Amino acid sequence: MPNKLQTYVQLAGETAANLTRSLENWTNFLTTASRLYKFPFPDQLLIHAQNPQSTAVACFDTWTKKMHRYVRRGAKGIALIEIRNGQPPRIRYVFDVASTGRKKDSCSLYLWQYREEYRDAVTTALENHFGISCNNGFPEQLEDISIKLATDYWNDYSREIMYEVGGSMLDGLDELNVSVKFRDIAGTSIAYALLARCDLHPEKHFRIEDFQNLCDFNTTKLIQILGNVVSQSSSQVLKQIAVAIFDYERDKAQGNQNSVTSHSK
Repeated sequence: MPNKLQTYVQLAGETAANLTRSLENWTNFLTTASRLYKFPFPDQLLIHAQNPQSTAVACFDTWTKKMHRYVRRGAKGIALIEIRNGQPPRIRYVFDVASTGRKKDSCSLYLWQYREEYRDAVTTALENHFGISCNNGFPEQLEDISIKLATDYWNDYSREIMYEVGGSMLDGLDELNVSVKFRDIAGTSIAYALLARCDLHPEKHFRIEDFQNLCDFNTTKLIQILGNVVSQSSSQVLKQIAVAIFDYERDKAQGNQNSVTSHSK
């Protein structure tokens, strides 16, 4: 009988193997991953396998000591595999916010949501950071940034990607064709995750044909590479969006405070 570590290693492997077998499996994962953009792909994978509805995840100490919340009695933790340099892998547990409760001194939990009033602040921040404008609309800006990031990833890791195509549906293709297929599916997947996190209905923005290269990435190594590019790239963009929204709300609150102060004089 496998021990707990082996059980979760097997769960991660089985979940990963199924990700690119269907469009539904892949887009469901992208939606989960978009909410957990601060986590790396291996953690996103295991969270998706155990609790795909997770929205905010942290360890017990973070919830209880930093956030001053309590973890509900009997709540089931989400197992992640932690690998540290020079040490054997071990399991650590995290909990979704739904498994916690507030106390009188609980800290506020900041889970941003994109709204149309943020559009100018967000699109300007993205243009400043990535050099891509919003001339054709916010969803199109996200898609253009996604294509750029997928291309950048290919340029940085093309040798490693080409090394792993053996035994996959990409086996036998030259570097140019692998490049086209990789940048296409990676760019589309990154954009899907971004639109999902911003509640911009990615299922209406993309067609089945946009994911036609998905099944070509059908080996463990290629799925890991695809998961990594989506995780790392979407994280870059979503962190910029989060900061832009936070700054907007801070400035708005400061403006309201100044208005109240001036009227009270």
